[in-house]
Amino acid sequence: MVTHPDAVPHPTQGAINLAPTDWPSLRSACQGYYTQSQIIEKAIMVLEQPQAIRTIFFDAGYTLLYPNPSTAEICQQVCQRLNLHVHLDEVESRMLDAEEYFFRQSRQRYQTWASEEAITEFWVGYYMNLLRSFVEEHDEPRMYQLALAVTQEFA
Repeated sequence: MVTHPDAVPHPTQGAINLAPTDWPSLRSACQGYYTQSQIIEKAIMVLEQPQAIRTIFFDAGYTLLYPNPSTAEICQQVCQRLNLHVHLDEVESRMLDAEEYFFRQSRQRYQTWASEEAITEFWVGYYMNLLRSFVEEHDEPRMYQLALAVTQEFA
């Protein structure tokens, strides 16, 4: 966890301490207040002996790299291919709920990342959660079909 007395002050929430999993939340909390480079500058820990650093690990996903097209755009495209027409802004509005699902499930089921089958099951659940409000009468087989197709799009 990055902690620094100047760690990303937010007008209504005070300082935000950062863990690698907090970047999506941080981006949304600071949206309109700081650029990404300003966020990074404020979050970097000041080191008295930087020469002592021997290894640096980067969390690339959603920190340094972003999917293009975005996750929301990919979901919309897959849904349209499977005859579910949703607007991009509707999918984007569900992304925060999907992130909450991601973090909640990651904490509860930490062993998920140990097998390909569990990883696929996790992402299908993630996309079912994301798309649930767009499928009439909560048709579970239809949601599963859409979620599996989106998951496979990223494979």
